[in-house]
Amino acid sequence: MRSLAPLAATLVLAPLALLAARTEAAPAASVAPHTPVATGAAEGPVSGAYQIDPVHSSLVFNVRHADASRFWGRFNAFSGSLTVDADKPAASSIVVEVQAESIDTANPGRDQHLRGPDFFNAKEFPLIVFDSTEVERSDKGFRVKGELTLLGVTQEVSAEAEFVGYSESERFKKRTGYEVRFEIQRSQFGMNYMVGPMLGDEVELIFSLEGMAE
Repeated sequence: MRSLAPLAATLVLAPLALLAARTEAAPAASVAPHTPVATGAAEGPVSGAYQIDPVHSSLVFNVRHADASRFWGRFNAFSGSLTVDADKPAASSIVVEVQAESIDTANPGRDQHLRGPDFFNAKEFPLIVFDSTEVERSDKGFRVKGELTLLGVTQEVSAEAEFVGYSESERFKKRTGYEVRFEIQRSQFGMNYMVGPMLGDEVELIFSLEGMAE
């Protein structure tokens, strides 16, 4: 009796070969290219109205802990807009609204405490709002003065808005980015819990914002 091994091998390998042939013949998925504009167009701010893209933006903060280190956290939910006028900077503006409940320090117990009355009191004051009042050009982009409202208290703050870049593409359309940095004293907003050597008063906030053209 002849061995059935060659026939079995043929029955197993033939479908695999057919599948491989079909896979090679299948066209690659079409992906819209991302081709940035010429470098010259991205050397400085580009005028336009932009909505903040929260998926590609970040809002982080840091504060000294135990006089030994800087501890970092973030907010996961925020929205806002950028209006850029490169020729008339005073006509530019930025508005950011942050959901206080979205604070995230990678520790559920601590996050719950931060959402409570000792810190952000998120149920009574669900929004943290930054709204610019004055904008002027600077070497890195813009100098911004604005009002920060936290815990129902509004204070004037000054920030540097560093221009990061601008691009246009079929896939991502028109986009621009800025990194906004400023410091506050949390006690000025009534957040007095543990102010001292164990937990600093000064808090640095960094908004890394990517805007989509409207």
